[in-house]
Amino acid sequence: MTSHRLRVSLCTPLFLFIAADAFAEEETDYEAPSQFEKAFYDEGKLNLNTSLYIRHRAVKDPATGKYGLGPAGIQNQTGNVAISYISGYYQDVIGFDFWGNANIKLGHTVGQSEILYYDYDCGEPGKFSPCEKSYMSVSVAALKLNLGDAGTNFKLAAGYTPINSGTVKSSWGLNPHAFRGFDSALTLDKLRLTYAWADRFKNDWSRDFKPMTTAWHQNNAAGLDDNGKTIKAGAIIDYIHTVGAVYNFGSTVLDVGYGEGKGYRRNWQAQVERHDTLTKDVSLQSKLFYQGARYIEDLSKIKDPATEYYVGVGFNLSHDNTVWSLGYSQNYAPNTGDYNFRLTPWANSDKRDYQPTLSQLEDFNVSDARAVRFGVSYNFADLNLPELTLGGAGTYGWHVVSDVSKTGSARKYDGNMVSFDLSARYLVADGMAKGLSFTLLPALFRATDSNYKTDRNDVKFIVGYSINIF
Repeated sequence: MTSHRLRVSLCTPLFLFIAADAFAEEETDYEAPSQFEKAFYDEGKLNLNTSLYIRHRAVKDPATGKYGLGPAGIQNQTGNVAISYISGYYQDVIGFDFWGNANIKLGHTVGQSEILYYDYDCGEPGKFSPCEKSYMSVSVAALKLNLGDAGTNFKLAAGYTPINSGTVKSSWGLNPHAFRGFDSALTLDKLRLTYAWADRFKNDWSRDFKPMTTAWHQNNAAGLDDNGKTIKAGAIIDYIHTVGAVYNFGSTVLDVGYGEGKGYRRNWQAQVERHDTLTKDVSLQSKLFYQGARYIEDLSKIKDPATEYYVGVGFNLSHDNTVWSLGYSQNYAPNTGDYNFRLTPWANSDKRDYQPTLSQLEDFNVSDARAVRFGVSYNFADLNLPELTLGGAGTYGWHVVSDVSKTGSARKYDGNMVSFDLSARYLVADGMAKGLSFTLLPALFRATDSNYKTDRNDVKFIVGYSINIF
């Protein structure tokens, strides 16, 4: 994007002969941009984002052994249209970011896709009768502040904003998940110090920014009749906040953080990432991630909560156009069904930049589980198709709790889990269709001697297209 406007007066050849000297003096009419134009147009970016999302998840019926759209099954077709805007900084100090979207239900849907508005009593008012609906919303509307220069700099975003600080990082569906609060960062050369605070949260299946609660339904289902039982409201977690530090040593980056969900949970974590160039064509990325956590009895209602932990280590070996990956994880979470990285039960208030055993259908964080994952991806650049990448991975978990309803010493860990994932991605890199992408994600999950999750087959197909307006 140019930083000025250049207007050239187009003249006839006759004029060139008659007034050559005058033309030489008046060749251009230069108009410097205003500070407003520079910040919000020249340095701003406005995009129109569209996508088509299709998903089908079939779940095994334990009685018949057949796969279908029973409990936990999903059938979904959703169209998404979104406008995103990221400004520069007016007077190099203040700017504005925005994301607004419409998620459109296409045909009949089953289950909760987590990308459409989830209405808990759409079938029968007053009763728990959920369904998915189309909706429009604003996910991001934030003022931002910039002070200093590249070496010493302070930045702040406040309003409805994503957060990436300490132990919190906003996730994505078809749109960014965001908080009502602020995110700040102080950069001192190679050191970045961060602090963030928030009291409300919005994800893709909610139209509004809601208080964070101890109930998974975010109090949207509170008071509804569920087969003769009234669904209770959860306690409100007044706020979350987190502090972090990131230091770049060059080939090694250290990222540490501490966070608290007021009255509910505390966590602390550290991640070490290293990049090594082994030969001209071979490089190795290594990551180690650790998180410790402890529930707070006040709102969690967990008596004498234990200190929990999660640890994961992984390696990505790149050779030409092939990436080989290997990962291992284990956790300790005796008080709950799985290890929770968040500061709340549901609000995605976690920062898991690297989960080495994460699969499409399972994160392998069920209480006390151990897991190993192996994968490979290949880009077809050698065949003049750098836009196409295929991948596959398998994850195996053991020491899986047999019955998640039991806690402490009553538990047995005789179960195991396995998942297989495939991926195919194609991105149009140039031409009229530049920005068009296709993603296909088939997966399956199987569990043995455990009631943690039922067996399931899943496939996602996503078509995306983004247009830069300016």
